[in-house]
Amino acid sequence: MTTRFLSAFLLMFSVDLMAAEVWIGRPSSSYYFGQNLGQVMASQQNAARSKGEAQARIAQARQAFFAAKPNTPENEAAGRNFADALFGKDIFYLSLYVAEGVNEKSARRVHGLDLFTGGPLDGGIPSDGWFAFATWVDGVRASLGAPTNGQLLIVSSPDKLLQALRDNQKLYEKYRIKRDRQELNHGKSQDEADRWAEYARAKEEAAKARAPDGGAPLHKSEIKPFAPEVQFAKSYYLASSELRTLLAQSASSGQRMLHCSYGPLVTWEGKRGFDEYIFWYEQRPLTFMDIVRADNKKILMFVSNDAIRECPPTDKSAKEQRMASRLDAN
Repeated sequence: MTTRFLSAFLLMFSVDLMAAEVWIGRPSSSYYFGQNLGQVMASQQNAARSKGEAQARIAQARQAFFAAKPNTPENEAAGRNFADALFGKDIFYLSLYVAEGVNEKSARRVHGLDLFTGGPLDGGIPSDGWFAFATWVDGVRASLGAPTNGQLLIVSSPDKLLQALRDNQKLYEKYRIKRDRQELNHGKSQDEADRWAEYARAKEEAAKARAPDGGAPLHKSEIKPFAPEVQFAKSYYLASSELRTLLAQSASSGQRMLHCSYGPLVTWEGKRGFDEYIFWYEQRPLTFMDIVRADNKKILMFVSNDAIRECPPTDKSAKEQRMASRLDAN
C-alpha cells in the first residue's frame, strides 16, 4: 500500500467513523479499535465525502450536540454523532501526517494542501491536543516500522494499519480527552477557558462585595514605616539626589504611612485582586513642601497629600480624597 494510496484510503473512511465515550458522546474507544474496526472502515469506504461535506457535517453535528438538552436520549444520540464526525476528522489528519510524522516539513506540506482545499478541516487539530495528537501519530508510525520522525513510511497492508491503530488506542484516548475538553470549552484552549472562568468568578465576587457608593470596600489597613526605596521601588531610581535625601530624612525621623487596601475587585488582567491607596499617617513630613518641589518626576503621585488616621471606607472615597488633596495643594 503506497503512501499516496494510504492517504486516499484513510480519507475515504475519515468522515463517518466514531461513536466514542470519554467526553463527547460518552464513548469508549474500544468501539473504534475493537474487533469491528476493519468492518467499520470497510463499510465507510462507499460513503466517502468531500472535505467541504465533511466540514458541514462536523459543524452540524457540533450545533446539534450543544443544542440538545443534557442527560437526554437526544443529547446521547447527538453526542455519538458528533463523536463520529470528530473521529473522522482525526483520521483525516492522521492520514496527512502518518507518512512523515509531525514535523516542520510535514506541517508546511499540510498547510499548503489546506490553502488549496479551502482551509483546515474544521480548524485543524485543537491547540490543547496538538502534542498528544503528534504522540499518537508517532505511536502508529512506530507500530508500522517507522520509529524515527521524518522517516518516510510506506504501509504494505491495510491489516497492518488496522493493527497499528489498535495498538495505539491508549495514545489516542489521551489525545481525545484533550480534544473533547476543548470542544466542551467551545473551542477555547484550557488556559483560555481557565482565564475566562477566573474572570467570571472575580467579577461576581467584586459585584457582591461592592459598597453602596459603588466602590470596593476597605479590605485591610496597615500602618508602615516610611521606606521610599521599598514603597516606590518601581520608580525610586528616577528620584533626584535632592529628593532622595529629603525622603531619607523623613524616613529616619520616624515618618509613617497608612496603607489602605480595597477589594475584592477585578484587576486589569481580569483576575481577583485588591487596590491600594497610600496616605501620610497622622502628619506629613516637616519637609513636605520641599519634597513636593523636588519631586519633578512625580514619584509620589499616588500618595495623598493628606495625613489621616483612618482609611476611607471605599476605594472610591479614597480616590476622591486623594484627588481633592492634590487640588488643594495646587
